[in-house]
Amino acid sequence: MRPKSKELKEMQGTFEQSRPNLEGVEFDLLERNPSCPDNWPDEAKDIWRDVCSFLKSVNHLSKAYVPVIEEYSWAVYRCRVAREKLIEKSDDHYWEKTLETNSKRVERLTVKLGFSPLDSMKVPSKKKGGDSEMSLIV
Repeated sequence: MRPKSKELKEMQGTFEQSRPNLEGVEFDLLERNPSCPDNWPDEAKDIWRDVCSFLKSVNHLSKAYVPVIEEYSWAVYRCRVAREKLIEKSDDHYWEKTLETNSKRVERLTVKLGFSPLDSMKVPSKKKGGDSEMSLIV
């Protein structure tokens, strides 16, 4: 359910002057995907492009997400490398610790970026085009 606007609350007589304005902050969306760091391996760059493409498809790609995308992409890449090393040698404690650390980082950043199913239900994607009165019904 959408929060009621200030005007609607004033019309209903339920607006409290003492409450701060809790209107959401909107960021300017990026027109194209930001560039990936040049010194990264190709597999990490692919992860970067996939994440940026996904966020752009749901209209959430903005400058504010770039540092989080960078950390997320690098952590996913390190998890993949650690898994490959553990397949070769399963009792290597260094790669076990690397996998565990980066898996936790990926899990935390997945929630920040809204990739988990529960988060994606909470954050509606912005629809391109003007606002219409019909959007208030949905």
